[in-house]
Amino acid sequence: MSDLMLHKSVQTKLVLAGVSEALTGYVRSLAARVGRDESGQDLVEYAGIIILVAIIIGAIGISPLGSLIGNTISSKITSIVNNK
Repeated sequence: MSDLMLHKSVQTKLVLAGVSEALTGYVRSLAARVGRDESGQDLVEYAGIIILVAIIIGAIGISPLGSLIGNTISSKITSIVNNK
């Protein structure tokens, strides 16, 4: 093997080793950040569910379906109260 090929081979191995170390460090730091970021995830999920339910209830309340549901519930409650 010529000196030039040996030199280039060693340079390539050094570059690949550096890239490998950089990728390993990046993956480790990414894993650490993911582990930390999950601590508040429950709060975000619950807030998202509450917002979604509020939007659905608001949409039903505005639509004619909301009046129908409200009247049906009101008539059922009235019938239960009057029967006792």
